[in-house]
Order: sequence, then structure tokens, then C-alpha cells
Amino acid sequence: METSSPSRTDPPSPTPPTQWRAVLWMLGAVASFTAMALSVRELSDSLSVYQILFLRSAVGLPLIVGAAVAFGGTAGLRRLRTGNIRLQFFRNFIHIFGQLAWIYGLSVLPLATVFAVEFSSPLWAVLLAVLFLREYPTRSQKIGLLLGFVGILAIVRPGPEGISWDLVVVLFAALAYAGAHLSTRVLARTDLPISIAFWMCLIQTPLGLAVSLIDWRPVSAADVPAIFVLAASGLTAHQCLSSALRLAPLARVLPFDYLRLPLIAIIGAAFYGEAVDFFVLVGGAIVLSGVIVTQVARQEGGAAASGQASGKIQASGKIASD
Repeated sequence: METSSPSRTDPPSPTPPTQWRAVLWMLGAVASFTAMALSVRELSDSLSVYQILFLRSAVGLPLIVGAAVAFGGTAGLRRLRTGNIRLQFFRNFIHIFGQLAWIYGLSVLPLATVFAVEFSSPLWAVLLAVLFLREYPTRSQKIGLLLGFVGILAIVRPGPEGISWDLVVVLFAALAYAGAHLSTRVLARTDLPISIAFWMCLIQTPLGLAVSLIDWRPVSAADVPAIFVLAASGLTAHQCLSSALRLAPLARVLPFDYLRLPLIAIIGAAFYGEAVDFFVLVGGAIVLSGVIVTQVARQEGGAAASGQASGKIQASGKIASD
């Protein structure tokens, strides 16, 4: 699961009514991500990690196509087209490993721990952008990265024996989601959010089926509601997050994403007997603070670049008029 999915361009500063709409969409994303995690936890008692991955995409695919037709007819189907099929395959090759690691983490670790580590995904995206896109971090972004990794240390608290294997797997999930996030940034220039979700399900369904045959277990009628919630909440999370980011910059709505952490901690304690870990809550808050700092710096850098470009255009126009 990706914690952030950028819109095609950063929206202008929202008016108060627009900002509240963005917040409501973000709260919808929080509810959807929470429902996804709970569905995975319920299904992990009877199904394998590979089956859960497969069923999410297999059930999600007809839901996306049905929604596209219901709201747009044949024009809605045209919204599913992609302008970069190679990048779609590359993104989903990375994303499927992230999903496998995330689902595994939810089945063996406290829910709040998985969510807290997952918050670090945008930080890994900044580092990957340095390595592969040559987007060198600003001073503010470096501060945000430092904050974020201090938060990660607070969450994992490595001891003399190091970090547990289960935590390493979840950290890998965050790194894989970061790679998928960078690919999404490029795809968003040509493809609509519903198209990216459609190709995710279309590509990952056969791949998920292939790996699920490794450890296929009987699917009972009792599993059906959780499977449907998993697939539907995955799509609503994507739609809610995309809608929020169309109305307000990421840094404005991201703080509300932190509500996922205390919410899932309370649910984990109430229904699964998980202890509420103070360090996980604080570490998650520190990680999210680091993410917000890096995103604000990125948006300010983008605004400055746009201003410089506008200045150059105005200067060239003045020269031409002279």
C-alpha cells in the first residue's frame, strides 16, 4: 500500500471550504487504509499471504471496471488507458513485493508497528530520488530525513541482537512502496489515478495467482466479506487520497494521516490484545513530522522553480516587445 500518491501538479493554496473537503477525503483514506489492514489480519488466520495478495487484485479488477462504466459509460473505460505501459509493469513489479511484505507484517506484528514503519515510505522515496532521479535534497529535506530516521530508531529500538526479521520485512515494504511512489509520480503526468489502480489490479492478478499456488488454502464463505472489504477499501483509499491531493497540497493533509496510528493501536488493543507501545506512537509522530518537513521543502522548491520559470518567460517577453 502506498501512503502517498501525488496528483499531477501541486494544487494552489486551498480556500477554507476546499481545505475542509480535502480533510474529509483524507479521513476517508484513513478509514480505508485501516479497513484494509483489519481485513488482512482477519484473512491471515485462514489464507496465505500470497492468496491475500491475489484476491485483493482479482476482486478489485471487476470493481474498478464496473465503477468506470457506471460513472462514465464507454468514456469511463477510456479513462483506464495508460500512456506508459512499460512503466506500469515496472511499478507493479516493485509494488507487488511491497504488498507481500506489508501483508506478511500485518499477520505477525502489532498493527500499530506496521503502520508506524510504513509512514517512512516517503522518506525512502526522497533517498531513491537522489539515487535514480538526481533530485538532490535541500537543507530542509535533510532535516526531515534526519527526523524521520530518528523516529524509525524509536520504533524498532535495535538491541544487542539487532532488528527482528519481521521488522526488516516491513522496512523493505516501505522501501518498495517508495519505489512505486516514484514511478507513480512519473505515471501521473499521463495517466489518471483510476488508470494506475486499474493496471495495478490487471498486472498483479496473474502474478498473484502464480505465487498463490505455492501455498493455496481453501477459501470459505466466512472469508468472503473480508475479501470484499479488502478489495473495496483498497480502491476507496486510492480514490480518497487522490481526491484530497487534488484539493490541497500533501503537506496540508498529511498530518491527518497520523490518526491512523492511534486508531489502529486502539483497535489492536481492544480486539487483538496488542499492547499499546508508547515508543511506536511517538516514533510514528516523529517519522510523520520528518515526512511533512520534506514535503513542505519539496513544494516550496517546486514553487520557487515555477517562479523562476515565470520570471524568465516574462523577461523574454519584455525583450521581445522591446
